[in-house]
Amino acid sequence: MGVSERRIRERLDTRQSILATARALFLLKGFEATTIRNIAEKIEYSPSTIYQYFKDKNEIFYTLHTESFLELVKQMKRSELHENPLEQLIALGKIYIQFAEDNPELYDLMFIMEAPIDFLNLLDETQWIEGKTAFDYLKSVISACIYKGLIKETDVDSLAYLIWSTVHGMVTLSIRKRGLRIGLSNPETIIERTFNIFSKLLVKS
Repeated sequence: MGVSERRIRERLDTRQSILATARALFLLKGFEATTIRNIAEKIEYSPSTIYQYFKDKNEIFYTLHTESFLELVKQMKRSELHENPLEQLIALGKIYIQFAEDNPELYDLMFIMEAPIDFLNLLDETQWIEGKTAFDYLKSVISACIYKGLIKETDVDSLAYLIWSTVHGMVTLSIRKRGLRIGLSNPETIIERTFNIFSKLLVKS
């Protein structure tokens, strides 16, 4: 490996170290309580070193947010193992649920905390590209179901939003431990059971 290649590798390693440390601190202390100095001290860098890679804490957070969505969409594409689009739609919901249950803190970072959207506002961006990519993927599967005559409704946007918001609500209540407080039986499995009922309501009789 030549000198230039080694420098590129070192910069990539440093960048990943900053991101990994920042993610751990964001999840441990929260976004607001974490500072650039905290991140620098944890990996024994100076704050100025971190500023060579990221403009500010918001950019670090948004980068983590983006990487998380790339992983979610990668997981969602596992649903393509199903040739029947309705089976793919149901699998997609279960994959989303599993992702949230396996990564509750990360799910908060992606969907609950306002910081990523605040960063978009600072950039004067009108679209949330990461969320839109996942949403458009869901819409494509729903469109295939409609084309095959497998589900009742034909309003793709509204149906996609209904499905996403319903599943999001279920997993949010679960990872925030709300189900435990209202006497649900078997709260660990209630989401999948509820999703199975919900998915049956979509099927065209």
